[in-house]
Amino acid sequence: QTIGGVVGAFDAEAETVAVENCTNTGNITFNFHGVSADELRPHMVIGGVCGLAGAEYVAANSTEAVNNGTISGCTNEGALTFNYEGMIGGGYSIMGGVIGYIEGTVDACNNYGALNLIGGTDSASSFGAPALGGVVAAVVAGDVKGCSNTGVVHMQGKCQGGSDDAAYAGGMRHLCVGGVVGKIGTYNTEVTTYSVSDSKNSGAVSVKTGATPIVHVGGIVGWTSVPVNGS
Repeated sequence: QTIGGVVGAFDAEAETVAVENCTNTGNITFNFHGVSADELRPHMVIGGVCGLAGAEYVAANSTEAVNNGTISGCTNEGALTFNYEGMIGGGYSIMGGVIGYIEGTVDACNNYGALNLIGGTDSASSFGAPALGGVVAAVVAGDVKGCSNTGVVHMQGKCQGGSDDAAYAGGMRHLCVGGVVGKIGTYNTEVTTYSVSDSKNSGAVSVKTGATPIVHVGGIVGWTSVPVNGS
């Protein structure tokens, strides 16, 4: 399931994503009441401007990730809040100030809104593979360049763990929170042609969570397999 202030999901083939000079000023609040353990556990992807851009989720060790285009010059000014109750389990919980998830490049995008990803503290109210980024939560096969965040980035709640090779974008079911980017790249070391560059964050980044395998938190990037330069 995808939510965006301008575009919910841009399902595209190679080099065809193009979201340019769009602005969202409205607040987005999503209250998720969960599913039972034997029901399908959906992926939740939220972005201030665009929820999901590209195809769908790329395997952690993929060498076939394709840059599907660019989101550029976009701005989010609204507050984003994701509240959940009940078990998400196998589904991913992803939220970015401008973009949730992209297989492509993010260029000159800015977020000014506060981000709050809020859940419970027990196994019945736990995140699956959470990623939270001031500008973009998860990036595969693309650069992040010239982006900035000034909004508060906050996540609280228990995270469900899993094996490193069982997840997508960044190769983890671990919690990844960044002032600009939550996670970028894959666990395959052959995919190193992209980078995060000339990006900045002045917003407070905070995480409050229960038991979880690994937590990755950064002022610019939570987790990366690509270089970070001039940021």
